[in-house]
Amino acid sequence: MRRAKIMADLVAGGRGHFAGAETTSLQALRGWQAAIGLAVGLGAVDANGWGRTHRWANPPRDPDLMDRLLRAVEPLVAAADPAAAADVLYEWLQNAGIRSPHANTFGRITQPSAALRPVIDELLGRHGRVHIVIQRRLVANDGLPLDATGWGVDDIPQLVWPCALPDHLRESTRPDQRILRAVVSMILVRMCSDAKDWVEAGAALGFPPDKSRNWTRYAFADKWDRKGDLLGAARHLEGHLAHQPSLSRFRHRGDVSGFGPSGLKEAQSPQCKDERGNWCPCRCEPTTSDSEGQDHVDVCAAK
Repeated sequence: MRRAKIMADLVAGGRGHFAGAETTSLQALRGWQAAIGLAVGLGAVDANGWGRTHRWANPPRDPDLMDRLLRAVEPLVAAADPAAAADVLYEWLQNAGIRSPHANTFGRITQPSAALRPVIDELLGRHGRVHIVIQRRLVANDGLPLDATGWGVDDIPQLVWPCALPDHLRESTRPDQRILRAVVSMILVRMCSDAKDWVEAGAALGFPPDKSRNWTRYAFADKWDRKGDLLGAARHLEGHLAHQPSLSRFRHRGDVSGFGPSGLKEAQSPQCKDERGNWCPCRCEPTTSDSEGQDHVDVCAAK
């Protein structure tokens, strides 16, 4: 009855709500429609064969089927915000066996919807292919590039500091922690430059093209489930790079050659302060803001 009343109110022109946002009746109805398309396409609801082709040219006429469709997508539509709705959508994707969604994932399944768009953007910002996540990370809500952060390629070593990796990856052997550190460095290059792919990002660090491709493909393989860890490490580290005691100190890079992790034995590999390094991110406190919104960077204990 509740869902039937919601539909009746929307059809009558009442204001709607979708993933925590107030919408017009038309936006809400199209949002419900698009969400149903996703649920059916991803197998999140049993539609008794309806909707396989030309879904909305032949809408469901069985009231029980219609209620089942509405009930299936209600958790997404009624979510408190796009982040909570994206959690629901991601569960549908996982159950459908889709591990790395991209923009076309949704375009092939359902119709576009302004109400659903923030949910899809939120999900792609977390779980999309790595280059998509980085690209979305660098674009503001108005579509314009974010401003530079005060650091650049010359402030990134070929292998980031060991402490930049999460604790459980610092002694990793599969993939080797040196490869993981090199991949985090390439992520940082793509965050601060116009490198359009991993080959260009690796070239900026002095990595041969085949190494850049192979290391990123290996580190991001689904079987390791390391993508979130590596992106998180890069995001955490970017807040510290501009506060190194001396900038551009990694400009002069040595050659990287050889196979596997051994190819990185001569790479730039700054050590943690605890291992006699000159500076490391784990000795820096994050940026804070006072009550007037002014940023203050705490002094690094490693100076």
